[in-house]
Amino acid sequence: MNNKEFVSELAQRMNLSQKEVVQYVSAFVDELSSNVIEGNQVAFLNLGMLEVRHKKQRISVSPITKERIVVPAKRVLAFKSSTGMKEKLKQLPKA
Repeated sequence: MNNKEFVSELAQRMNLSQKEVVQYVSAFVDELSSNVIEGNQVAFLNLGMLEVRHKKQRISVSPITKERIVVPAKRVLAFKSSTGMKEKLKQLPKA
């Protein structure tokens, strides 16, 4: 589902105009982004938690040249599913 489809479905569900929903979604994403960038964990009940994790510097091998290269340390965005979401996913039919 892309942003346009999400806005459309949410507008129907909430009985709001798409313009209003775009404003709400934009404000939500801005607030979420600023909190995550500040290093705060953002938790959603029955969905999961977003947080920034630090990956250490590591040594890898280039698949093309086969030489060892240093991959620098970096920050990554991580999502951890809640227990409730994990249970819901377990109940889905297997693909």
